[in-house]
Amino acid sequence: MKIIRKTLLLFVCLLFTINMGLSNRETTINIETKRIDNIVATMYHPVIEQCDVDFNITADGSEIDIPNASTHKWIAVSRDLLLINGGYFRWGDVIYVFHNDTLVDRYEIRDTMNKRWTNRIDILETPGTPIYKFNNVTILHIKPIFVQSQTIQEDC
Repeated sequence: MKIIRKTLLLFVCLLFTINMGLSNRETTINIETKRIDNIVATMYHPVIEQCDVDFNITADGSEIDIPNASTHKWIAVSRDLLLINGGYFRWGDVIYVFHNDTLVDRYEIRDTMNKRWTNRIDILETPGTPIYKFNNVTILHIKPIFVQSQTIQEDC
């Protein structure tokens, strides 16, 4: 739980730093978070046996650099987690994955899992990476919403 709070605090500090250089407009940053517990995290390789005939293309149309797939930090999510199916996430959203209150990594949603899976994420890995699975994973999505108001007048 502490690591999740620290991640959120670090994110807020980063946004504040970015905001300082935006412009002479007053900007408010609202932060929307979504936390989902009890997710199952598995991994997959971009190979025809685990995907379909377009194994080097993700559901959002991104091309996978197969020998370096792990460096992308991309994941597939089960369809029930996608906004278009009543879930919360969109392709391109960045999520933080935690297991036993420890940050595993930061990933970008780029792919969709087979419809038989629910409440799951699938981490893209380079072929040859040993198979792994985590139960009871927490995923955290932090979404900044920038709201700019009227221009601030500066004294001359």
